Amino acid sequence: MTTPYITVLIDTYNYGEFVEEAIQSVIDQTYPAAHYEIVVVDDGSTDDTPRRVKRFGGRVCYFPKENGGQASAFNFGIAQARGEFVCLLDADDVWLPNKLERVAQAIASNSDAVHIYDQPMVWDSEKNSVTPGGYPLQSGTIPESSAALLSHWMVPASSLAFRRATLDALLPIPEVLRTQADAYLSGLIIFLGPVVGISESLTKYRIHGQNLFAGPLTPEKISHRIEMRANLVASLKAWLSAHGHNPDAPFLSGYFQQWQLAQELDSFVLLAPNRLQFFAHQYRRMRTYKEIMGSGERNYARLRAAAGLLLGYSKIGYFDRWWAGWRRFRSKDSKLGLSRTPASNV
Repeated sequence: MTTPYITVLIDTYNYGEFVEEAIQSVIDQTYPAAHYEIVVVDDGSTDDTPRRVKRFGGRVCYFPKENGGQASAFNFGIAQARGEFVCLLDADDVWLPNKLERVAQAIASNSDAVHIYDQPMVWDSEKNSVTPGGYPLQSGTIPESSAALLSHWMVPASSLAFRRATLDALLPIPEVLRTQADAYLSGLIIFLGPVVGISESLTKYRIHGQNLFAGPLTPEKISHRIEMRANLVASLKAWLSAHGHNPDAPFLSGYFQQWQLAQELDSFVLLAPNRLQFFAHQYRRMRTYKEIMGSGERNYARLRAAAGLLLGYSKIGYFDRWWAGWRRFRSKDSKLGLSRTPASNV
């Protein structure tokens, strides 16, 4: 097996309390140290991040810059990358020791792959608990079917690896994306070549209360997500239009409808919908995902839509708890579980 040279790109902003663990998890890799570099882009931290990073000395290439957001940090860091592949690692996450080794094996076995991603697990570091991610990862040329596009999950940044040469077609990442720049890359790279999904869990996505898509929700978080998701969708459509794709084509309608459904769910947290609005949302969701739903999932979607019309948005939790209890009662039939396509996909 050839041994590709890999760039590990760690972006950080005021994550001094976590960044040392992230870097150490890279240094502890079973992959030969001579075949990877660690690039840390400090996006204007005002805490003790510089001191903590500099203690690693020459093992880390440290680049401080003015604060500009995630896209700005990625653009800067990718420009420094010397690796054949660029592996992203958020400063608050960590990798398992065999992460780079498994990525290298995937590269060697799939010479035309432009994107490799692995199965993240959710890690509550305060409680020291780990939950399997359960993401439906895929391999191959995703845009070959609308079903594959609908099943393409936006996994956390720390699970993502990209062929450096292919990234040039996506750069610069629009710097309006202060967050969700990773979704811009993983959402578009699939149109440039085949991808490889590694089912093994190699990444620990840390929950610590400041996460944008996990932990306690606040109106500020929700509003930021809505704003950044709107910017993301506009940026995705602009790139597709500029590269010979019609983002309004029926083939891509479900792909973009996912983000609209996620926008609606977030907006409901800020302003609760009436029963008809909530029913319409659930009906659109069922229509969007019907191609990839199993019979049990379709039954759940139909019943939940009816329950939403009867109970309303504020009381839909009663139905969800009933369904969860009934599902446990029928636990031997795994196909009757909750949908694989919740709005957290985007």
